[in-house]
Parts: sequence; structure tokens; C-alpha cells
Amino acid sequence: MPKLDQAKTAFMLKQFGEPSPPLAPGTYTGTLREVRSNTDSQYSRGRLFWVWTFDVEGRRLPLHTEISDEVRALWKLNRAFHAFGAKPDTHTDKLIGTKVRVVISESSSEWINRVLPLTEATKRPA
Repeated sequence: MPKLDQAKTAFMLKQFGEPSPPLAPGTYTGTLREVRSNTDSQYSRGRLFWVWTFDVEGRRLPLHTEISDEVRALWKLNRAFHAFGAKPDTHTDKLIGTKVRVVISESSSEWINRVLPLTEATKRPA
């Protein structure tokens, strides 16, 4: 059986800390930290995705939105911008620091299934 050496283990614990227990399914408040393009992960399978990273309950969790002409992908992307009270042509840098509600389902506690407005009139940071 493979085992990590002590140096790699120490580095991982220093870099990432102890793993947190999974989040229970539900709706939480999340703060957007970054949005980046990604085509090279196993998840993307060569397709272009935006990875929206949120701080949620002391964790950093991603929301993946595909950038394509497929109706389902455009619908999910539009829904993400709507949660921020923004139009789809808004530069995502302007959304950093904004709080929204994030939905974690039973199928995964490691990523966000969808985002919803925090309130009827979501407020962006000044």
C-alpha cells in the first residue's frame, strides 16, 4: 500500500489544514472569492468551464458553470449571474466579495449545486 512521506504530509497539513467534516445538505451563505476559467481538469473533459470559488462555513467550495452554446449551460450561467443581481455581461471581478445563498445537495458536500440571491435585492460590496 502506498504512503506519503512525512515531508509531503507536513506540507499538505500546513497548506490545507485538517479536512473539515462534510456540510449537511442545505442552503448556506457564501461569499464569492474568485472566478477562473478551467479547461484542464478531469471534470471539464476539454470543455471550457468557469469555476466560481466561494467561502462557505469556513470552507472554499466551487460552483462549475460550462461556457458553451448548450441551452442547459447558458441557463445555469444566467442563473448564477441572476443570484448576484447582475447582467450576464458583467465582469466577474465586480462580483468578488458578494454574498449569495449557495445550495449543497445530498449528492455532494464538496461543491455547490446552485446559487440563489441572498435577498430580493442582492447587495454588492461598496
